[in-house]
Amino acid sequence: MTPKIVQQLKVLYLFAGPPRRADIASCLQALVAEFNASQEFSFVIELEMEEIDIERGGRSHDLLDDAKRKRYLELAACFGMALYTPPCSTHSRAPFSGFPGPKPVRDALHPRGFLDLTPALRKKAEAANILMDFSIDMLRASGQAGVVPFLEIPEDLG
Repeated sequence: MTPKIVQQLKVLYLFAGPPRRADIASCLQALVAEFNASQEFSFVIELEMEEIDIERGGRSHDLLDDAKRKRYLELAACFGMALYTPPCSTHSRAPFSGFPGPKPVRDALHPRGFLDLTPALRKKAEAANILMDFSIDMLRASGQAGVVPFLEIPEDLG
């Protein structure tokens, strides 16, 4: 039997969340294992995941840090696939469901945040804006580099 060629697939997953059962990494690993077990192809895939989330790596994964965002923009071309799932809690319809719960910070007419937010809510909206803008920048950089990018977009608030 001819030995199979190993094809490396490097995947970047920004805003991966905490490790959990059936997360993206475990699903991709299962798909790769199934693919590799197949005798139909002359190659096997070696999966390498880089999962970034403040809930996984604490401050070392804090993408509100300018230097960390710049680093990932520079590394965008080093991956074969990239997934970007920025936090969407400030974009969700849930805050509009009423009491109790968090207050809304934006709507369709004010996508960057309401003008009359308290300082704490303004900070929350601005942090979410930074991470969303960064995700769009990463999507653009990935696409320009020939990486297969995926972006989870928050729901339309309209």
